Amino acid sequence: RLPAAAFGTEPAFFDILHIKIARGRPLQLVDEAEAAKVCVIGDELRAKLFAHEDPLGETVYVDRPATPLTPYKVVGVLERTQTAGQPAKGLGERDINSELFIPLSTADRLYGDLLIRVTSGSYERSQVTFSDFYVQVDEIDNVIPVSEMVRQALSHLHDKADYTVKVPLERLRLAESEKRRRQITMGCIAGISLLVGGIGIMNIMLATVTERTREIGIRRALGAKRRHIVMQFLIESLMLSTVGGMIGIVCGSAGAHLITNWVGWPTVIHNWTILCSFGLALAVGLFFGIYPAANAARLDPIEALRQT
Repeated sequence: RLPAAAFGTEPAFFDILHIKIARGRPLQLVDEAEAAKVCVIGDELRAKLFAHEDPLGETVYVDRPATPLTPYKVVGVLERTQTAGQPAKGLGERDINSELFIPLSTADRLYGDLLIRVTSGSYERSQVTFSDFYVQVDEIDNVIPVSEMVRQALSHLHDKADYTVKVPLERLRLAESEKRRRQITMGCIAGISLLVGGIGIMNIMLATVTERTREIGIRRALGAKRRHIVMQFLIESLMLSTVGGMIGIVCGSAGAHLITNWVGWPTVIHNWTILCSFGLALAVGLFFGIYPAANAARLDPIEALRQT
């Protein structure tokens, strides 16, 4: 027998707060439609109730004052959530690891709108429709406007201010700041990689010019102009960067999928990022190919033909 908080919620709750299921499945729409007696439990609750056995398929009983003992089948276990370290989830001071979740329709059918809080052997009863609800926005800039809209909607629905709208703006700003730092770090790494790759292309082309000095002399002797030599080596440089860019796109896409499948981090690859990456690879090849191409074009045909 353990003290724990039981909440009736909709299946979208876990998606909105980005809470992942470690084992089993989350609550589903069919559970909501059928008012099924199933539950998803937090990891701390699992450790206390089922320390040495598989909780999936087991039954837990919710003993609530003024209501009969109710059995629930465990269908899922949440991943352990560090609320202090994940501000974007907006969980505030809740310890979701020690909570139990049942379908909202089940809670409404069995318990109605009576909220009971048990503390130190006593309990408090209050009549509520919903104890909490969460609103998700697409951009951090929309947090304040949406929160004002929520306040206005609640003020029209409530005769008195018996509600609180919490906006974890500081946590959101902290998360956004951390995101910007990661983006800057990744940008610096990408810039250094481009510089190293460009220098590599330039060195390869300079070595190619040195090895093909006689070929350049023959072409110049047969009537090729400097612009033809420049064009030849620029095309070769672009070919190198094109092949490298294509390999990089394939490896990057495969790496993103591996990260998503193995680590569980969501990754999104947009078409415009692929086009920009490929265009940047071509630009690097063109820029770092200019110097070797110019060196090749400046070679004296007579001196070039003398080299063996």
